[in-house]
Amino acid sequence: MRILVTGHKGFVGKSVFEHLAKRHEVSGFDLKAHPTMDITDFDAVRMYMETYRPSLVLHLAAQAFIPVGEKDPKLDCTINVLGTLNVLLAAREVGAKVVYHSSGAVYGNQPVIPVGEDVEMNPQSFYGTSKAAAESYVRHFWKHRGLTALITRFSSVSCPGRLEGPVYFFCRDALQKGYVTLTGDGSQSRDITHIDDVLQGIDLIVAGNVPWKNVYNIASGKGTTMLELAKRIFELIGKKEDIRFSPARPGDIGPNWYDVSRMRACGYEPKGTLDDCIRISLKDLGWER
Repeated sequence: MRILVTGHKGFVGKSVFEHLAKRHEVSGFDLKAHPTMDITDFDAVRMYMETYRPSLVLHLAAQAFIPVGEKDPKLDCTINVLGTLNVLLAAREVGAKVVYHSSGAVYGNQPVIPVGEDVEMNPQSFYGTSKAAAESYVRHFWKHRGLTALITRFSSVSCPGRLEGPVYFFCRDALQKGYVTLTGDGSQSRDITHIDDVLQGIDLIVAGNVPWKNVYNIASGKGTTMLELAKRIFELIGKKEDIRFSPARPGDIGPNWYDVSRMRACGYEPKGTLDDCIRISLKDLGWER
């Protein structure tokens, strides 16, 4: 299959690209690869797709950091909404299917945990709002514009080279500072997902095992509080626990983990453990045992 991965130089995109390239013809489109590969430039996106003619587009390119979005919501909107619209328009022109990789940030705070795909979106951040808006465009295209597409929602993916996020930052601070600082009271939970489980979900989609025109959580299906995460990191590295606290940040959400039964019905079975995810970041930081 001929596949185009947007954002193939990003932390998740890189792993996806390298994994799929073992069995498929894969090309990438990422501003980090070349200054002309800008998803906010429709002509650039269209020209690339017309030349490459993919049968499937995995759209991962995004501004994916909540603090950046809080400082510059226009940047979030330009990349995540306009960029997605450009990909959808160009993909429709060449007859390609689209998988839009969204985020659990669209859920925000929810009254029922684990969170299923059909709840009303309630994003707490500009980033989550931009991803929700982009999802609306994807739905519009599959309902009214003749495009075959689906949406996946990832959660706190741990993968080699991801030098951000709570797992990496906590590991870094525990190793280098000897203490970890939690925002809020540490009761916020996240569904920390191993990259191998993300790749498993994508393989099922590429193989045609996942019905189109729907939304799917790709996650571990388990919740871990930030306090539990910090404690486990200190246990793994064998250091005395030193956990501190600071005020909660704008855009942060509370308890949050996902129902993955819809993907399970397609053959998905998450296998990565919390320790596996932590060890990825520890290895990136030069620690192995």
